[in-house]
Parts: sequence; structure tokens; C-alpha cells
Amino acid sequence: MKNLINLLSETLLLEKKIGQILSKIEVVFNFDVITTTHSYDQKTRDNIEDYNEKIISNAELLYFINLFKRDIAENIAYNKIEHNVPFIIKSIEKELACVISPKSEYGYESYWKLVVVTVFRESSKNRLRVGPDQLVLEK
Repeated sequence: MKNLINLLSETLLLEKKIGQILSKIEVVFNFDVITTTHSYDQKTRDNIEDYNEKIISNAELLYFINLFKRDIAENIAYNKIEHNVPFIIKSIEKELACVISPKSEYGYESYWKLVVVTVFRESSKNRLRVGPDQLVLEK
């Protein structure tokens, strides 16, 4: 009985932490775009057969990131998102994949800056390559 009470207590505390993180998540666009030779070369993706070249708008990216807010908050609460360890959000249905680099700002784990590093049009034929141990959140 004591273990059940402890488990319920821990679960409630974790849900509270997730709720706090979720309530503070804010998506902000900062147009300090750093272009590299790689990003310029990848702009047209003409080396990928059947690649969807539809432009990814700010509104589409904002909508996509908002779909994952709860998942991101949960993974921060469970310590699965680590400082400076990029993770992926992706959806074949939405035809998008994003690499996000998390930064725990000011040495506090309660404030995170999530920087979108790469955006890719994902499809069942053209998948974003990920590392073997990389955290991937899918919808």
C-alpha cells in the first residue's frame, strides 16, 4: 500500500512538473539564420529522387512545433532531453522533420532554449537520417 501511495505521489509530482514546463513553452522566431556551404548546397535537394520541394513556411513550422510541445515537456521532465544533445521531431503525415538543439540556459534546467538546426521534408521514401541513440519524437 505504501508503494502505491509513493507511486501516485511521484506520478502527480511529475505531471505537475510537465504542466509547469508545458505552460512556459513559447515558440519564438529569431531570424539570425546562419548559412553554411552545406545548407546552401542542400537548398534545392536535386540529388534526392522524388523530394517534395514545397517551401516550409513559418506558419507551418510553428504549427508543427506546437504539435510536439507536450512531448518535448514530458521528455524534459523525464531527463531524456539533454543539454547540447540534438533531438528530432518528425511526422511523415505532416511531411516534416526537424533537428532541435536544446540549450539549458544560465545553468538552470528550468529554462531551455530549443534551436531548430535543420528542417527537412520527410516522406516514406525520403527519411531524415538520425543517429543510432538519438531521441526521436514522432507523430
